[in-house]
Amino acid sequence: MKANPLIITLIALFFLNVVKAQTISSFIHVDQFGYLADSDKVAVISNPQIGYNANDQYQPGQDFQLRNASDDELVFTNTLQVWNDGNTHPQSGDMGWWFDFSSFHDVGSYYIFDPATDERSAIFNINSNPYAAVIQTATKMFYYNRCNAPKVELFAGFNWTDGDNFMQDVDVRSVLDQDNTSTSRDLTGGWFDAGDYNKYVTFAHNTLHQLLSAYENNPDIFTDNWNIPESNNGLPDLLDEIKWELDWLYKMVNGDGTVILKMGSLEFVIND
Repeated sequence: MKANPLIITLIALFFLNVVKAQTISSFIHVDQFGYLADSDKVAVISNPQIGYNANDQYQPGQDFQLRNASDDELVFTNTLQVWNDGNTHPQSGDMGWWFDFSSFHDVGSYYIFDPATDERSAIFNINSNPYAAVIQTATKMFYYNRCNAPKVELFAGFNWTDGDNFMQDVDVRSVLDQDNTSTSRDLTGGWFDAGDYNKYVTFAHNTLHQLLSAYENNPDIFTDNWNIPESNNGLPDLLDEIKWELDWLYKMVNGDGTVILKMGSLEFVIND
């Protein structure tokens, strides 16, 4: 049967409009961490005037909408408030507006939509604690930064897996006496300091104290279900992660109480 060109055109236009509506705007800026249900909730709308994106002009409509992310239902509308009488903000190089939806309190997932231009924001949540996932994600960075620990799919996700690594750390010798096997010790564990192979005692100090202070100030937000190998062991996963580094630091202590400053690679290549 020959296809009806009108139907094909209508279908194509439908999917074109869906894709267009789903494109996240670079002009509508929301807190993608989310908003507290009973707090002030404001999105910032920008129209570039100066800088790298000065040619990306955007004239928003007068009224913006808040829509439910699951079914696109319109749940709230408000008129934009212009910033500083329409003047250009000198630091950002943009003209700006506010879309205030503070009076909306319903828990859920939403996005902001400009019906005049079909521009839409990223999806964000409104609830009593939109920062729980942020804390978990930020802290799990330390798990991915573990040395001598395989990153299996169960904990790391399919696209971040890795086998066991740097097993040479089981035989680390003094840089001052590399051929002396009596200086050898097992220095596996801990976190990589950065994008290199070094592990530092001095730099770990500040990180550990900040993590411990965060736990001391608000222990209830640190749970035992962050999907790391130690999860569900009865100890908050933050403390499990801290212990991973502390176990390595203990290995860096000499018998006389002195401490090795760092361990790392003597030979490395910098790729231009």
